[in-house]
This record gives sequence, C-alpha cells and structure tokens, in this order.
Amino acid sequence: MNIAEAIDRTDRLKPNAYTREEKVRWLSDIDKQIFLEIIAVHKTPKEGVRLDSFKGYGPETDIDNTELLAPSPFDEIYIHGLNRQIDLHNEEYSKYNNDCLLYNSAYTNYYDWYNRENEPVGVPAFRI
Repeated sequence: MNIAEAIDRTDRLKPNAYTREEKVRWLSDIDKQIFLEIIAVHKTPKEGVRLDSFKGYGPETDIDNTELLAPSPFDEIYIHGLNRQIDLHNEEYSKYNNDCLLYNSAYTNYYDWYNRENEPVGVPAFRI
C-alpha cells in the first residue's frame, strides 16, 4: 500500500477535515516506529530500506509512489493508525480506544510475523 492509498481509503471509511499533510505526518510516525522497533533490529531489513537512510515522509515525498513499510496483509496498521489519530483529535475517546486496540493488534501481528521471518541482530543462527 502506498501513502496515497492509505489516506484515500481512510477518507472513504472515515470522512474527516484533516489535511493530507497531517495524515502523511501520522503515517511517517507509524513507519518510523516500525522501522526503529522492528526492521532495524533484524539482520535482513525490508528490501529497498537502508538502515541509515530512513528518515520518514515529508512534504517532498511522492505519496503516489512511496510504499509504506508494512506489506499486505499487515497494511491495515495504517488505516487503524490514521483512524486513531482522527478520533483522538476529534476528542472521540471511546472510538479512539477501540482504534488503539485494533492498531495494537495489527502492529503485534506484523511484529510477530517479521520476527519469525528475519533473524534479529546479535543472535546467531541456531544450527543442528
């Protein structure tokens, strides 16, 4: 899923008054967290991602051609993450709490999958 797809999908599901720039910043924060907590601590980083080069997304980012870090089927993280921010800023706290549960579940599923598929840094491969 690319940045524009995540924003468009969220806007269709949850109409809101927040700008694309705000949503790009929120998506950037999600991918910074994914990068720092998941990808950077494994020996095999996501293809095309350099450990010293991920700085997030900004106004210069081509949102139509920039793929987000979590692949399908884990890309629901982004929809739940945007919904979470929208409800937080709208002061709809019960919806926000539900969004947090959905986001945390999606994030944990991605973390668990990535951890199974990639060897963590500093842990030698176990050989029989």
